[in-house]
Amino acid sequence: MADVVLAVSPRGSDENTEKALEFFRELTRGFDVSHDKVHVGLVPKDCRDIPEIDLKTFTSRDEALDTIDRLTRQAQADTTDVLRYMRKASFSQRYGARSRAKKLALVIVDETPDNMAAARKEAERLQVKKGVELFVIGVGKHVKPGKLRRLATDPDDQHMFHVANYDDLYSIVPIVQQAVCPACESTTPTRQPTTPTRQPTTPTRQPTTDHSDVSTLASSRCYDLARVIRLSPGADLTPGGWEIALGRI
Repeated sequence: MADVVLAVSPRGSDENTEKALEFFRELTRGFDVSHDKVHVGLVPKDCRDIPEIDLKTFTSRDEALDTIDRLTRQAQADTTDVLRYMRKASFSQRYGARSRAKKLALVIVDETPDNMAAARKEAERLQVKKGVELFVIGVGKHVKPGKLRRLATDPDDQHMFHVANYDDLYSIVPIVQQAVCPACESTTPTRQPTTPTRQPTTPTRQPTTDHSDVSTLASSRCYDLARVIRLSPGADLTPGGWEIALGRI
């Protein structure tokens, strides 16, 4: 069970924003979006309006993909504003955050925040106060990976990624899915069955004994009632009579 919120924070063109949304679409294909598993949300472009997509919007992956396909976006707000919006709105109960779900945030940026100290403070608040695991993807030459690592959750080598341009986002979809999807597993341990599994009953094959020598049979006591009846039809079948009958053979 996981709540996943995505955000685009570029200063570039609408074309780049669309490429970032396409990346989110491909990423969402790897999530099991359903009522009791993964919920997906998207930060609004100005960080002020009610989000087009919040954590209670979808109950299926197809529904999420169809809605993301119809989105047309402009450039996002500053990274600091994005992180603040996530903390105050996206991961609130008002917009569908679930108390028992893992909380994951993924932010794409193409410039190092203007106020790195403020962005780092908001990132820490998001992680500490809301318990959010924060992934950061830097795009292009105007970002400084060393500074973005300060925003991402530790270990930062598993939570911070960098690509040369927006077209290269597609190349890291499997890598990001692999990093995020383990966190999308249920937080409730699977209950083990309390009833032991019934083992199949296979008749045990009895060892064969050479009955040609009756004395051997009597001394080894490897005989049963059926054999006594076969060997001595008139045998005494009362308790204790089996050995007597055998002795009469």
